[in-house]
Amino acid sequence: MSLIYLYFVLAILVAMIATLRRRSWWRWLLISLFVTPLIAGLLVMALPPNPRALAGVEFPPGAAPEFEDLPADCTIRIIRMSGYFDRFRPYEIFVNGIRAGIVPHDSVVDFEVPHGELVIEARADRGGSRPLLIEAAPGQRTDIYLARRSGRLRALWADLFGSGNYLALRLRPAAHR
Repeated sequence: MSLIYLYFVLAILVAMIATLRRRSWWRWLLISLFVTPLIAGLLVMALPPNPRALAGVEFPPGAAPEFEDLPADCTIRIIRMSGYFDRFRPYEIFVNGIRAGIVPHDSVVDFEVPHGELVIEARADRGGSRPLLIEAAPGQRTDIYLARRSGRLRALWADLFGSGNYLALRLRPAAHR
């Protein structure tokens, strides 16, 4: 009986280590319960900290990069497709590496951005998207679809390895605008 308690304590320890490495604690708890805490612990310590989890880090006042120095003269519209699995999870939008805001479930959000070449990324706590490069002209609105890629294995892969394949960004065709 004491071995069972030890097994659960070690699984909780793996979950705590995963939290320190900016990984999902509950997924690593399940992994350690089903695999073994020893193997899961070695795996979570071997993986680098999740860089996508740093997206929610708050900067001290004045230290966060902003678009204030550049004129926001064009708009990107993010159209989040409805999905069942992530309906309670907001997605963060980054433009040129700067957090522009969040997009709630099944909604359309406009972001005022400067014109020029922009790199758009979407991130969730599980992972993110591949960067989408767009050329925004002054006064132009660019529509972008945001959706979760299908598959539970892809979600697990994104959580374990910080994959950029969890979300998908794609331009809306000009005929549908």
